[in-house]
Amino acid sequence: MYFLHLILFVSLVPLLLKATFGFLAYYNMKKLHARVQPISSITIYRRDAELFTMVLAEAIVYLITTLPYPVIIIERAATNYMNIKKSTERIAMENFFLTVSLALIYLNCSTPFYTYLAVSKKFRKDFKAFFLKLKCWGG
Repeated sequence: MYFLHLILFVSLVPLLLKATFGFLAYYNMKKLHARVQPISSITIYRRDAELFTMVLAEAIVYLITTLPYPVIIIERAATNYMNIKKSTERIAMENFFLTVSLALIYLNCSTPFYTYLAVSKKFRKDFKAFFLKLKCWGG
């Protein structure tokens, strides 16, 4: 039961929700552009493409950082259930991979910032402006 919960609520449900709401946001923007014709449509479409890229990149990074943990847990549970005799090297490798997968899950909390910084030109520009504003306030 724990493994089913782990697969569903750690890996699949958040990924599906991110993909669904990202697609809905992109679809809503497309529909909005069909109703309202902006003056500068090139920058609007560029921002839409940036938003779509950001959502897609975040979903891919989430998949990469969270998928190994349930896979390793299921593999360990299956081999324990089948009473497979494990060598000390195999146990050490499983523990190492489990530790790395847990580190990836903890790393996942900070990856949206770096993903947005890498993918979005507008985000980088706003981030730089924010720090310049902080510098001006500081003296």
